Amino acid sequence: MNNSKKLKYLFGTIFLFVLTASSAGVMAGDVDAELDIDIEKTYYMDFDNSGGENDVIVEFEVEFEDDFSDSATIILSLEVELTLPSGLTYVYKLKMKLIDEETDAMLVYFNHATESGWYTTSIRGTIVAWGITAYDRCVFDPPGGDNGEVPNIGLYY
Repeated sequence: MNNSKKLKYLFGTIFLFVLTASSAGVMAGDVDAELDIDIEKTYYMDFDNSGGENDVIVEFEVEFEDDFSDSATIILSLEVELTLPSGLTYVYKLKMKLIDEETDAMLVYFNHATESGWYTTSIRGTIVAWGITAYDRCVFDPPGGDNGEVPNIGLYY
């Protein structure tokens, strides 16, 4: 092997070593932030004016405190569940933009209260970019009533 090839291999090896060493030192910094989700109230009503009180309403509050995102847009990934007395579980994934440190929101499970008995609802919120998660759940008892309409969900805030 001639000297120019040896120098190329030597510089290539040094470059890869420096690149590897410098990227190994890049670590995610500690995030000084807190996230809290609190289900404040659950009830049922005829939210969509369909003639039956079969819409489940979940009012909740999201609190987010940090030291650095005053101008950043924070997106909260929500996984919400509603389990009927029979064990049938509806799972929805939603996204929510956090506007203030405290945000009041409402989930409407349209046409979901179709059975009598105890229902369970839960909300898990995650800020994926920072790995921060909060969770809350609630058990409640709306009356059943199926008007034959397809269940769906709405998020209002």
